[in-house]
Amino acid sequence: MFSSERENLTVQCPSCGQSVSTEVVYIIEPESPELELLMTGQINLATCEACNTAFLMQTPLLYRDDEDRFIAYYMPVEDDEKQEEAVEEINKITDIVFDNDIQPTCRLTFSHRGFIEKIMIQDHGLDDRLIEYMKYQLFNRPDQKIDPVRFEMLYDFSRPETDIVAFVLFDRETGEPSAAAHLPLDTYDELSATFLANESTREELEKLFPGPVVAVDRVLF
Repeated sequence: MFSSERENLTVQCPSCGQSVSTEVVYIIEPESPELELLMTGQINLATCEACNTAFLMQTPLLYRDDEDRFIAYYMPVEDDEKQEEAVEEINKITDIVFDNDIQPTCRLTFSHRGFIEKIMIQDHGLDDRLIEYMKYQLFNRPDQKIDPVRFEMLYDFSRPETDIVAFVLFDRETGEPSAAAHLPLDTYDELSATFLANESTREELEKLFPGPVVAVDRVLF
C-alpha cells in the first residue's frame, strides 16, 4: 500500500541519464484534478532540465471510487513473475482500502493506456468483462483479420456515437493508434442479458476472466 498520496521522487532521465526530481501522484479519485491530469497525459510527467526531455514517471497508480466501490491499480511491470506478485498485492490493497464485507470491483493493469481504459469503462457504466469479450469477438471475426500479436485493442471512450461500442487498435511495437473497430451497442446488451441474467452464466463469465486482471490477451494467448 502507498505510504502517501504523493511524494517527491528522483529518477534518471531515460535520454541523458541525469537525475530528475519531481512530485509524483499515487492515488486518484473521481472528479479530481489528478484525474484530469491523467486524462490529458500530464500526471507524473517529468522534464529533464539537462536535455529538456519530457517523460512519464514509471510509478504505480491507484484509482479509487468509494461510492461505486471500484478500484483500478496500474503496476508498470512486464516480467511475468512480477505481474503475479502484483496480483497478490492488489488483493491485499483491496482488504485495506475497503474494510467491510461488501467486496469491491478490483482491476489490475500493467499499461498506462489500459489503466485509463478501465477507469473510463467504469465511468461509462459498462462491465469491462463484456467489453473484453467483445474484443474477443472482433479478434476472431474472419472478415476482420486483426492480428492480436501485432495489435492491442482498447475501448474508445472518445467516440460521440451512442449506438456502437468503439475500439482503437494500437500497434504494439510503435505504441501508435493505427486503426479502429466497433460493434453495435445491441451486441453489448445481448451479452449483458446472456451472461448477467443468472448466477450460472455469471460464473461462466468469471471463469473466462478470473481475478483482477480482466484482459482479452489472457484469453487469446
